[in-house]
Amino acid sequence: MFILNADQVKYCLLNNPTLDSTRRVLGVQFQKQLYIKGKTYALQDKPAAIRAARETLLAGHEVAPLLVENKSKLTLWYHDPAFRKITSPLDVDLPQLANVMQKEDGVQIQDRTCNLSQYPQCFVGREAVTWLKRYLKVSRANAIQIGQNLLDQNLICHVLNAHDFKDDYLFYQFCNQIATPVRAPSTLDLEELLAVMRSPEGVEVRDRRYRLTTYPQCFVGSEAVDWFVAHLNVSREEAIDIGQRLLERQWLCHVLNEHSFKDEYLFYRFCSESGAS
Repeated sequence: MFILNADQVKYCLLNNPTLDSTRRVLGVQFQKQLYIKGKTYALQDKPAAIRAARETLLAGHEVAPLLVENKSKLTLWYHDPAFRKITSPLDVDLPQLANVMQKEDGVQIQDRTCNLSQYPQCFVGREAVTWLKRYLKVSRANAIQIGQNLLDQNLICHVLNAHDFKDDYLFYQFCNQIATPVRAPSTLDLEELLAVMRSPEGVEVRDRRYRLTTYPQCFVGSEAVDWFVAHLNVSREEAIDIGQRLLERQWLCHVLNEHSFKDEYLFYRFCSESGAS
């Protein structure tokens, strides 16, 4: 048994590959041996800590345990040959990690909605970074890199395959449970859709000129169709139908009131806007 000061040991991360290669525990290294943490004692309980260390040695441990003392406590550390030192914070069994992430105490997986589209059984990148940081005891930067490694190995993916793994409010799915985003055009909340269209993330509204005439604050029909397809996960035919339904409700209109809603280079405006100049 050794009684040491904290500065006489080197702290490190350990794991047990035979149990769970992703689970990491705090360990110490002393004279080339690795030790895992046991019970902690207050300094006034030092006799009890020494007795516990002796009992550990008498129980048949081949390597003597350590008692490491710092300013306020004594910690018992004992050798377990099943544990190994993690040499890099990125050293992790990715398939097993993906399985752990999907368990009850893993990342929060649920149906989520963004821009009027629903994405089933997905998780948020930023929340996954926080989970990886806590579970693997790594920095946030390393957690992001581990997430990217999961994506590179096709264990996770962005719901639209449009992003790398990022510490952001982006949705990701595990590749073994990918489902198609769901949004039935017939059940669209058109008022909500109109509000999004008119927001900064909506269609591009600006003054446009055609045949020497300027049409203020309008958008192009074909560009609106592109926007519907990208944000609602619908076909172009369904997008045209959505635009026509908005037009029939008189929430948007052709700038000269000469056309229905079409997937063409035609100008439309929201009906609260003023007429052509």
